[in-house]
Amino acid sequence: MEILAWIFVGIIVGIIAKLSSEHSAEEDDNFTILFGIVGAVVAGVLLNITNIYFENLWSFLTIGAPISGAVLVLLLYRGFDRHR
Repeated sequence: MEILAWIFVGIIVGIIAKLSSEHSAEEDDNFTILFGIVGAVVAGVLLNITNIYFENLWSFLTIGAPISGAVLVLLLYRGFDRHR
């Protein structure tokens, strides 16, 4: 069930990144959402693998890790995309 939440978070972050983008190309829009999903899922999996558990931070990490992962992957994608 968590993976569905990570995918949903990735889609939301990808859509926000797509809407805030200066240029709107069809291929870039699809990759933006895809990379948002990939970043969120990878960060969520890494969080589960490391078994980081702090009672007070658990709710923040559960939500913050997929968002941070999606944003990081999208920033890397945009950085490499501009150098093409």
